[in-house]
Amino acid sequence: MQQPLALVGMPGSGKTFWAKKIAAHLYIPCYDLDDLIVKETGLSIGKIFKEFGEAVFRKIETDTLKQLLQNPLKENFVLALGGGTPAFFDNMHAINRSCISVYLNLTVGEIIKNIGEDNEQHRPLVKNTTPEELKKLLTKLLKDREDFYKMADYMLYANELSITNFEKIILDAHD
Repeated sequence: MQQPLALVGMPGSGKTFWAKKIAAHLYIPCYDLDDLIVKETGLSIGKIFKEFGEAVFRKIETDTLKQLLQNPLKENFVLALGGGTPAFFDNMHAINRSCISVYLNLTVGEIIKNIGEDNEQHRPLVKNTTPEELKKLLTKLLKDREDFYKMADYMLYANELSITNFEKIILDAHD
C-alpha cells in the first residue's frame, strides 16, 4: 500500500469492523476516528454531543482527522471514519488527497440490522430512537450524506465486503 486506506459510510455500515480486519490482514495499524477523539479529549462521543453539541464535535473530529492525515511518519494504516466525517468542513477532499477511500454502501435495512443494540452507547445521533424513528433518521442521514460518500475512490456493497475485494482495491489504486 502506498497510501492509507480510509473507510467511509453510514453509522452501522461496518467501517470499524472491516478496518480492523483489513489492518490485521495487512499487518498495519488501524485507527478509528471516534476512538482517537475519545483518547484526545478524554470524553466519550456521546458526552461531547450532549455537553457541547454537534458543531463542537464536528470541529474536534476535523482537527483530529487532519492531524492524523498529516502524519509525519507517512506510515500506512487503515482508518475507520465517523459516519458524518465526510460531510463536514471539506473533509472528503482531505481524505481523498491523502488516502484511498472506500464507501461501504449498505441499505438502511442492512444498517439497522448491524446497529442492533449498539445505538445506545456509541451512536449519539440515533440514541433513544424507536425502530420507526431509527429507519426515518437513517434514511434522512443517508440522503443528506450520500453525495459525500460517493466522492470516495471506490464503493463496495454489503455483498461485496471481503478481504479479497479490499485487496483488489488496494492493488487497483496502485496501477
